[in-house]
Amino acid sequence: MDVWRVLNFPDGLPGNPPAGHPTNATPVADCEEQNSSPAASRSSLTHSAERSDHEGTVALSFDFVSGLHETQLKRNENAKSSAKSRRKYKDMKRELDEVKRELQQRDEKLQAQGEEMRQRDEKLQAKDSEICDIIKSKDAEIRQRDAEIRQRDAEIRQRDAENERLRQQLEKQAQR
Repeated sequence: MDVWRVLNFPDGLPGNPPAGHPTNATPVADCEEQNSSPAASRSSLTHSAERSDHEGTVALSFDFVSGLHETQLKRNENAKSSAKSRRKYKDMKRELDEVKRELQQRDEKLQAQGEEMRQRDEKLQAKDSEICDIIKSKDAEIRQRDAEIRQRDAEIRQRDAENERLRQQLEKQAQR
């Protein structure tokens, strides 16, 4: 068994047979205990070592492939997750752009309406100024006419008074 696998996966990798399973490499000390004769022991040790190397290589390759597979699965999950995130981001960005466009259009409409209202206000102020000027001129005309009427009224009263005085003089002369 290699050191990396033992340190990182003491119970074996997920999907691998547990430690001590016949497919795992059998330690050399166990093989010696099983074979008692020296010749059998040597051939058994050689066979066991070859088997151990082969099974260790197989186990190591299986562990490596299994690790690659798990890494690839994680990468696939991460890719799916990041693809979803990118889609969500693109969707949110698209929605944000649409909202920005709508707000910009509304702002432009409001600015146009504001400009129209400003122009209307200027027109109304100009009309108000014209109306005020007309009222002032009419008021001046009315005051002038009123002054003329008062003057004529004063002249008429003066004539009436003079006529009354002349009438009284004529009556006095007629009585004499």
